[in-house]
Amino acid sequence: MNLFWNIYKNLENELIALSNNIFFCDRQDSVYSIHISDLLIRASVEIEAISKELYKISGGNMSPVDDAGNPRDLFFDSDCIQFLDINWKITKKIVHVVSPNFFFEKEENLVLRPLKDCNKQGNGRWKKAYQAVKHNRVGSIESGNIANLIRAMAALFVLNIYYRNERYDAGTFMNGTPFDTRLGSDIFAVELAHAEKCCFGDKMSDESIDESVRASLDGAVIIQKYKEDSFRLLHRNMIDFTCESKARLTKESKVSEFLTANPDYKFKSLLSLAIDAGGDELARRMLNGQKILSSLPKVDLEVVLNKGQQIYPELENI
Repeated sequence: MNLFWNIYKNLENELIALSNNIFFCDRQDSVYSIHISDLLIRASVEIEAISKELYKISGGNMSPVDDAGNPRDLFFDSDCIQFLDINWKITKKIVHVVSPNFFFEKEENLVLRPLKDCNKQGNGRWKKAYQAVKHNRVGSIESGNIANLIRAMAALFVLNIYYRNERYDAGTFMNGTPFDTRLGSDIFAVELAHAEKCCFGDKMSDESIDESVRASLDGAVIIQKYKEDSFRLLHRNMIDFTCESKARLTKESKVSEFLTANPDYKFKSLLSLAIDAGGDELARRMLNGQKILSSLPKVDLEVVLNKGQQIYPELENI
């Protein structure tokens, strides 16, 4: 039984109910009340609990000591979230606000990094607000506002996703439907990295993932990728494709004449050679009937948590 998720969904339902009474928009994100402060405190208490549990099950030191070597309390931020940040870059994870009940337009209210700076004591937007209203409810009542509550809930959502630690089938490459990145939330969606966008060649590894995707990995909570057997099948298919294309291309008189006339030609790829030797028409003939993905009976995708792990095995043509 996952009590953390049940509690999160109860809090989420209360936040949605609140949005039925207050119009959630950019102009009203600073609206505050005792009730909002109470929800902020409850969400933050859950963040403390789940971050400590994630820290524990991930191998964190449950018996910390101070600089003098004396036992001290375990801190959910500078100990637990910091540990998760070192391992998973948790403070960089991106959450999108997608609820149809919320009418924000500014990017700062739609695209959140809810755990940013939360690995440091005294830092983090919602965390500072939580500490303020917890210790001085009346004097800090303005900190218990909609914007801070939403960010705390987004942080709690991310931590719940990591605690659930689930892996999902995502259909096949050719006929799969877009993966639902809300992962059970009615308010948020997490950032997904499309690691199935690869350049296939004789040698394959994580370096084969599209450069723009690799650049976005830090912010992604989940990764869509080929299952390992499909990745190996695509690699094998590319090797066969290259061999077949090379055999056909070397039979072309234009290619042999071109290479004879250009002994210093620097080979980049079969396609570039075909274009340089015979233009687009030769390239089209070379590629005709050689669609790699369409020649495969099934290429399966999956979605996994982004924990900074190696995504694909390293493969090469042996």
